[in-house]
Amino acid sequence: ATPRRLRDSSFAANYVVFQNKLCNVYGEGTINTNVDMNPVQLVTSGEFYHNRDKKQISGAMFMSINFPIRADVIKTMTEELNDVVSLSPVFFNEYKIRRRMEYVLGNDTVHALLKNYELSGDLGKTPNGLNKTIVLSDVQMYYDTTTMSYRSSGEIGVGFIGGSVVGKYMKGYVEIIRNEKKGDQISIFLQPTPQRWYYFNYKAGFMYCLSSNDDDFNNKIINTKDKDRVTKVDKNEYQFVLGADENKNKFIRSFNGTIPEVDDADDMKNINSDIDSDDNPSGGDDSQPSDNNKKGGNDDDDSDFILEDDPTPMDDSHEQPKPQPQEETKPQQPQQGEVVPAANDDDEEQDYIDD
Repeated sequence: ATPRRLRDSSFAANYVVFQNKLCNVYGEGTINTNVDMNPVQLVTSGEFYHNRDKKQISGAMFMSINFPIRADVIKTMTEELNDVVSLSPVFFNEYKIRRRMEYVLGNDTVHALLKNYELSGDLGKTPNGLNKTIVLSDVQMYYDTTTMSYRSSGEIGVGFIGGSVVGKYMKGYVEIIRNEKKGDQISIFLQPTPQRWYYFNYKAGFMYCLSSNDDDFNNKIINTKDKDRVTKVDKNEYQFVLGADENKNKFIRSFNGTIPEVDDADDMKNINSDIDSDDNPSGGDDSQPSDNNKKGGNDDDDSDFILEDDPTPMDDSHEQPKPQPQEETKPQQPQQGEVVPAANDDDEEQDYIDD
């Protein structure tokens, strides 16, 4: 930690503490997941806790994912998410959310942003750090030793889509896979209502996109011309294409019954308070996030969290296949549309449905 962070726990700077008695580690700040998916850009920040006794790493994160895709497709997604009024809101001025944004945007930028938010209920102009394809403001992540990947647990707080405010919690899953041979991957599934969902999976230069909305999402992906869907980065080629429904379903099913009990945000807060009370000069309670009722996950020493300077089944009665990365089927060939480059129902709630 920097000297200023040790003097002032309200200042956002990378911070790691070691619990001498139990050999546990707590950290907060910007987090490097060690994945390379250029031009897909992944930025994460938040808190992580390594419990040596449980052999478990879990964290609560802010996550932005930026990638080239049609602007009108992302606009459709934003409008659909904002049409659902039954979802719980994300409060951007809540300590844990604000803190994670500060690590990415800086204290002053977030202070100005939230001052406007508290006065008018509106965030105003979206700063560059939040003007990304998808920004998840609150995601519980854990390291799964079976799949050897980072996986989400619990509802996901969606902050921004395409630079527009969403600010809602919804069902969904996130997985980040490091694979030196086949390339790193990220998958995101978001389901605001039982009838509406969005799925993204990036691997090997392809961003597979699929939605329950055929007219304004899937068909536009299919009908995009080659010259508008393909982006060349250095010697590599990236393109967004339509995903396969069966691969989306396999991804969803891989989560059923696999999420273990782990330390949540309250546990991390209490543990770090113990550390501070023992021998940490920075003080304790106000440096940690407030209560979070989502569960995190599993880990091993092989994970790589690094601190820098149905359409969906959730039915435990299903027999669970051993989760493993899935291969996408060959995408449909494209046949128009503007592309946005990667930039610097109230329906009654129900469980996901197995296909």
